[in-house]
Order: sequence, then structure tokens, then C-alpha cells
Amino acid sequence: MIEFFTVLVIEYEMQSKTIQSRILFETWDHCERTLRIDELYDVFYNNYKNTSMKCRQTEIRSKLIRPKLRPSPLKR
Repeated sequence: MIEFFTVLVIEYEMQSKTIQSRILFETWDHCERTLRIDELYDVFYNNYKNTSMKCRQTEIRSKLIRPKLRPSPLKR
């Protein structure tokens, strides 16, 4: 299984300007878990207008899980 770096993109409006922040994660799962943290959600959605948060997967591999080699058959 190949895993890719994933970016958490947070966009919100402050003083009539759109602000964008990005946080890099090694996997989609790490990004999704962070996205689900209630405190993070509450800070942005309760204090800033037009907020959006999403995970975006990049095309850059973070991990490449290779299959394990099978033991060679016994030599005769």
C-alpha cells in the first residue's frame, strides 16, 4: 500500500480577508483525525466567518509498504 503526504487546509475570513493555513501530515488518516478534533473545529467555526477545513492528498509518497520476500525454497 502506498501512502501520500496529506495537507490539512484551513480557510477562514478575518477582517474581510481570506486567510489560508496549511499543515502537512504523513497520511490521510492523520489529517482526518486532526480534522475531527472538537477544539480545533470550535475555535475556527465559533470565531471566524466563512470557515472551511479539508484534507487534500498530495502526489508525493510518504510511505511505500513493500511486500515481504518469501523465503527461498529449500535447495536440493
